Amino acid sequence: MPKEKNIHSGHRIRVKNRFCKDGLDSFADHNVLELMLFYSVPRKDTNELAHRLIESFGSFHAVLEASKERLMEVPGVTENTAVLIRLFNEVGRRYNISRVRKGIKLNDMASLLKYAAELCAGKSNEVLYIICLDCCGRLLGTDLHTQGTEDATEVCMRRVIDSAVKNKAKMVVLVHNHPISDTTPSPGDIQTTLRIKALLSELNINLADHIIVDSTGQCESMVRLGIM
Repeated sequence: MPKEKNIHSGHRIRVKNRFCKDGLDSFADHNVLELMLFYSVPRKDTNELAHRLIESFGSFHAVLEASKERLMEVPGVTENTAVLIRLFNEVGRRYNISRVRKGIKLNDMASLLKYAAELCAGKSNEVLYIICLDCCGRLLGTDLHTQGTEDATEVCMRRVIDSAVKNKAKMVVLVHNHPISDTTPSPGDIQTTLRIKALLSELNINLADHIIVDSTGQCESMVRLGIM
């Protein structure tokens, strides 16, 4: 019995060749998704599903930032497809973070805010990161403290201190995000920050800042706000 002909194979080859030759700059957002979906949806036209995803979430970046559960609510999205879409977002974020190597200096506000935004990019739940620096502001390590819900994350003081001690930090910068609100620190954020600062100071470790990142990547610094 002859094999069933895939009527979409020629189109897929053309799209792949176009990407290999010119990159994504000439692609519309739905075409980028269409190409991504080639690798989880075999032998079908993925253009319609790409349009459906963007219509469902409103934008390309919102599709990549959606949870697996929300993605699977869209007709035609299987678990494999949802995982693939989530993977692209996380790989991009990991790529940006990996470019900031140990030993690089994060001793000015601009570089700290940029790194904080990269850590929190695409996170739909609250997360807290601990950036550990030496006395000159060189990066010693970055630890993910915890992941919470859309509007809250619990802070374990012991884990913050353990992270600072493990990395032999002289300075620590906390970073957390507000996925559903702006960068304004809550009363709880401020209270927790001041408690951590006092605990770290007993170990001669300076809590240099606490940066809050919103869902758009905008950042605010508690030092800049005069809170610390």
